[in-house]
Amino acid sequence: MDIPARKHAFIVFASVDGLVRFKTFNLYQAETLYSELIAACLRMLVRGKP
Repeated sequence: MDIPARKHAFIVFASVDGLVRFKTFNLYQAETLYSELIAACLRMLVRGKP
């Protein structure tokens, strides 16, 4: 399935925004999710290579 770059960018933006909100409002320890977010972004980038 080929997803446009615009949608990938929105997913990454929403994920980062969510982590920032977790941290800002002390809802969750966002630091524990940083490595998972980076790994998810890398998987999206690798999957998108021709």
